[in-house]
Amino acid sequence: MTRQPPGGGLEAFLPEQVPGLEECLLGSTAHAADAAWRGQDTGRLTPGRISDLVVLDRAILTCDACAFGETEVLLTLVDGTVVWRAAEFDG
Repeated sequence: MTRQPPGGGLEAFLPEQVPGLEECLLGSTAHAADAAWRGQDTGRLTPGRISDLVVLDRAILTCDACAFGETEVLLTLVDGTVVWRAAEFDG
């Protein structure tokens, strides 16, 4: 996502090709579903669609891009069922 080694600190490789966070998220959700011809059923959190969901330990839309790789999953839902919960997660 940053085109830098972990931890940053160096100039991005081909900085004009660095994707934005929104572009990265769409690429692994809505656009991936569309590419697999599943865009009508999944890929977006909207009523009536199949959705899996994770709760993360930080607000990824506002955190530093170099810290994004340190993000931890606190809760995982698959088809509405909790399949994993971190011991420290109270939600």
